[in-house]
Amino acid sequence: MKKNTSALVIPTFAEYNNNTPKQPTPEQQVLIDEYLESFTPKICCLESCWSQAMTDPPGVKPFIKAIPWMIEKEIGYAYRIISSGHDLEYYVKYPTGIIWNDPHLAGIDVFYLAAHGKPRGLMTSVKDIESEGLIKAWNGLERYFNIVYFSGCEVLGGAKGQEFVQEFRIKRLQEIHKKFGFTTQEELQPSS
Repeated sequence: MKKNTSALVIPTFAEYNNNTPKQPTPEQQVLIDEYLESFTPKICCLESCWSQAMTDPPGVKPFIKAIPWMIEKEIGYAYRIISSGHDLEYYVKYPTGIIWNDPHLAGIDVFYLAAHGKPRGLMTSVKDIESEGLIKAWNGLERYFNIVYFSGCEVLGGAKGQEFVQEFRIKRLQEIHKKFGFTTQEELQPSS
């Protein structure tokens, strides 16, 4: 099923500078749609056990496997169980983590971290992962545009959760901005 994807085409810098982007022509829209359709979206899910009972139903893997049916488009996915911050780093830490060295995982769009949550951290079956461990594990992720989805309750909630959001966001922004030569804290402040 072909989805109608609209995009703005900015043919010249002057138009960009004047904030007057033009809608694509029908011919351009066909090329844009074909280009966007050429990519296979990818999800990497790292999940911790939700329960110690071995007879409990599976976690989020059935949901991930159903996504292509729900969105009517094939996706690539990777899935693993994690039990600690060490496991998380094994898969995602730059440059040695599995996701950086497996060509099938290049270009992941969504990182889905599924585990019970607590303020500023995740609970896993072996050892909780505190905010410092989460931030440390994701160092390097700023090299690519993607979404990090924490599904654990309370991870981002309350004052402690908001502190974690700020730490995580600022750390990623600092790494991204280093590439472009920004050096002062003022340049990292969110725009209003």
